[in-house]
Amino acid sequence: MLTKPVAEKELSTTLMTFKYYPSDKRSAALNRMVKLLKVIEGKAKSYIKTLFEPASNFADFASKFKHKIFSGFGVSKNANLEVCNEAAEAMLDVTDRFDMETLGFFGNASKSPFRGSKMSRNANATYHYGRSFFGEKRPDGIVIPVSITPNSIKAQKAKANEMYNAGLDKAKARIMEHKRVSDEVKEKSQELKAWRWSVSTDFKGTAYHEMGHKLHLSSDVDGLDTLVREAYNKGWAMVMSEYAKTNHKEFFAETFCAYMLGEHEFIEPRLLAKLKELDKAV
Repeated sequence: MLTKPVAEKELSTTLMTFKYYPSDKRSAALNRMVKLLKVIEGKAKSYIKTLFEPASNFADFASKFKHKIFSGFGVSKNANLEVCNEAAEAMLDVTDRFDMETLGFFGNASKSPFRGSKMSRNANATYHYGRSFFGEKRPDGIVIPVSITPNSIKAQKAKANEMYNAGLDKAKARIMEHKRVSDEVKEKSQELKAWRWSVSTDFKGTAYHEMGHKLHLSSDVDGLDTLVREAYNKGWAMVMSEYAKTNHKEFFAETFCAYMLGEHEFIEPRLLAKLKELDKAV
């Protein structure tokens, strides 16, 4: 019989050497680790994060992620593969952990099914909500600009966050003076060590933000929108980011990005509990 100490030792060894396993052996190793976890913890882990392997070209990208992340895909000839891989890693993470349906489309505006789809000058991505017309459900999707690169996104976000962080003291003062902000938020604001335009600092974070829109607007999670609106009305956006203050939709997308990045300190407690309830990784 496999004892707990033996299982712990084998699991530790397997985790240390797993990255060296050939691809055809990894599935069996994962199944074995699940069995070891059953022995160690007395229960199966319901979630093991999908191993991410970036695509080597756009044909590989479409083949690898179609029906896992999106149903439709299209990019222009000057699109950046590294940006798409960063997005795919984040989108696959969210799709796995939150049992979400795949996107209807991912790619550049010129290839999208969304009529008149255009990117605003400073947007790094846009989520298109799949609305229903006369009983027909139209696909949703995430559209990204052709011109962006990982470095350009990081530079843009770093510059914006640096500019807003210079006004940290003023931001905290505005929170304390705001009549509609709850006392809990005012107290929490004193813990702010920095202020930022947005939570994300790279395109992976941007993809988390956009997938937050999908969870909020397309997944029909019971009670989620009510929690979002209540938290927004109490002023929780004012301790999340400047962009979160735009409206309750952007507030949740920024909150979701923070959640996926492990930054839980300034998430409204009931909203945090709801996300943990939905997250298979918890």
